[in-house]
Amino acid sequence: SGLSSGESSKRTSMLIRAAKGGVLFIDEAYSLLSIGGQEVVATIVKAMEDYRDSIIFIFAGYSNLMKQLLDFNPGIESRIKYSINFNDYSEEELKLILQMMTNSKNLYIDFDAIEKASEILEAKRKSANFGNAREVRTLLDKAIDNHAYNLSIKKINVNDKYKLLKEDFEGIV
Repeated sequence: SGLSSGESSKRTSMLIRAAKGGVLFIDEAYSLLSIGGQEVVATIVKAMEDYRDSIIFIFAGYSNLMKQLLDFNPGIESRIKYSINFNDYSEEELKLILQMMTNSKNLYIDFDAIEKASEILEAKRKSANFGNAREVRTLLDKAIDNHAYNLSIKKINVNDKYKLLKEDFEGIV
């Protein structure tokens, strides 16, 4: 955004040339509409045709927003060979992800804390833009901040300094 006419197209073309012989992965691809609109999308559509044998184009994002991109320029959809929809993680998978992320930070997580975190994640799941593992990471970061605070005010025992507790997840929405 804020680029002069033609500048978005030039930058897009540079990225496309750099991807030759490889993959161009565009996460949150619908954001292309706001950073250059028709100009950027038209450049990509042309490149998808011109470089169909030398670049793999991957567009990723929330399905409801991806539909907006596909509706914006039918040329994109007609050039996409495969479409894969990934389901959200299940409640059990999110719990496992939380445990793995917690352990990667050299912390443990109490069973009651996992259950509290799961309640929070299930409430967030109702959002159209539920972020799966990103939601877990954000929740964990907030819980760790709370944990440090809870330790500092002696709300939790110093013996639990490496263990996230239910109290660490309270107040997180």
